[in-house]
Amino acid sequence: MTMIEHGDPNRNLDGFRRSLGEFATGVTVITARAKALVEGKAATIPNSGTSAVMPQWADLKIWMNLDFDPSSAITAVMSLRAWWMEPNYKPNVAGRKKTQRDTKHWGDSKRPLVYVVDQRSVETERREFLRFLEQLKEIMDEVRDSDKKRAESDRTELEQGSSYQIYLWDEAQLRQLIRMVGRHLSAIVANPNLRDLAWLFPSPELLAHPEDATRRSPITLVADAVESHVAVPQPHHYTL
Repeated sequence: MTMIEHGDPNRNLDGFRRSLGEFATGVTVITARAKALVEGKAATIPNSGTSAVMPQWADLKIWMNLDFDPSSAITAVMSLRAWWMEPNYKPNVAGRKKTQRDTKHWGDSKRPLVYVVDQRSVETERREFLRFLEQLKEIMDEVRDSDKKRAESDRTELEQGSSYQIYLWDEAQLRQLIRMVGRHLSAIVANPNLRDLAWLFPSPELLAHPEDATRRSPITLVADAVESHVAVPQPHHYTL
């Protein structure tokens, strides 16, 4: 290992800044976070680039949130909301193209669709988790039906249907979803309407047969993007 800089930062501020630049955070990130603390407001970090984990666009955006007890691994609350915008498409035979694309939402940021596990038991968690998955499937089926109707109406060529992305806060929430799929896998697979959703959050039991997978799970962990590109006025961060 080569020593890049050494000495007292108070006597060699330029060297201190150069040293910070050798780390992943860099002086720009540290400066932006310090500024956010002083000014008391969040801001994007200058020149932080783009995020590979955050897609540029998805026609159907689904936000999920979980609260769970780490000691028992039983989920206490599940919630979701979704927003969809009709994909752009080619003009019809007459050359007319729809200028106003349809939108729809299920729940919103203030009133998400919430599923409360009112008793700390596997059975109660299963009941609410299945309701949660049924709502998710209903949203995706509704969007798929809308795509099909548009394809059969005034589009000259069948294009790719609506894209979708699922947003979770962090790895802990994703692990809990995977844990619930494995815990209630028999009930999910026994329901013909839900069995395909098991592959969105594949448990180790499913990964034992990867040849059965139909698509790559489109999941974004928002915390990774926020950590890299947003400075928030929060002096402490706690994580599981």
